[in-house]
Amino acid sequence: MRNDEPLSDLRSLLHTEKEWIKVHVAEFLIWENEYTDEVKNVFLEEERQFRNTPKYRIGIWRVLAQVAQTKQERWKWENKIVEVYSNPTSPDRPHAIETLAKLKHAAPGISPDWVRQIKDSVIDPFAIYRLWNAAYNQEVGMDSVRATCISLLATSIREERDELIPVISYVFRYLKPFEIADWDKIKTVAMGFQGDESVYANLLATAWLTVPDSAVGELQPIKNRLTVFLDEKIHLLQVFSAFAEKGGANELNQLIRIYTEISDRNLQEYDADVHAMAAYAIVKIKGRLIND
Repeated sequence: MRNDEPLSDLRSLLHTEKEWIKVHVAEFLIWENEYTDEVKNVFLEEERQFRNTPKYRIGIWRVLAQVAQTKQERWKWENKIVEVYSNPTSPDRPHAIETLAKLKHAAPGISPDWVRQIKDSVIDPFAIYRLWNAAYNQEVGMDSVRATCISLLATSIREERDELIPVISYVFRYLKPFEIADWDKIKTVAMGFQGDESVYANLLATAWLTVPDSAVGELQPIKNRLTVFLDEKIHLLQVFSAFAEKGGANELNQLIRIYTEISDRNLQEYDADVHAMAAYAIVKIKGRLIND
């Protein structure tokens, strides 16, 4: 593998892939401050073509908000997302509220009272995304949302609501830093989970991604279980997500060993999303190792 191959692959995927894979690739390049002008030009054209396409339009505006050069330009794209969220008939309201949370843009109409009552309400992924967004509401804040999500995770496990567990687990990744006592609850759930394998991989990745600095010595059993999926070639997005943000030299070597296979577009089982995440993880880890 050439030293620049993963970054070159990301640039190529920006032009060859469509919709959400294209969004993910664009964000990887933005986060690494690579080819940002090119990303912007590509997505301005996507916006021209697909501005009325539900769901994907949210991804387009999400990218354009992140490459905006002024606050006013960023608000322009964020406000489009707010308009979708604020319309009860919009088919992509869940995408809108999730994206506003990712952009740390507090959505209107999410009050402290609503957060306090959420545990007594009917919970679905949309409600969890609204709760996540409340972390950026000054009247609610991160601590309240973090505690509520931990409570909801326990309830979802107890009631065997497996469809909610990966959503809550994913949201945890944006609610750092965790106190040891709270992280222990996530770790315990992850290590003891007996259900669907995709949910299990998600929980293990989250436990790794949210570990407090003072608890890194407890990571090895989590790493061991998660990296089993490297051999099985399933749920690799979860593994690579953890590698990208927390991996070191050992994880980089593991990635490099399998990158040729992952990036071979001629293979029947080729997955562009996995390819992109692996490329990003390599670029991210290399950058981290250089700076350490």
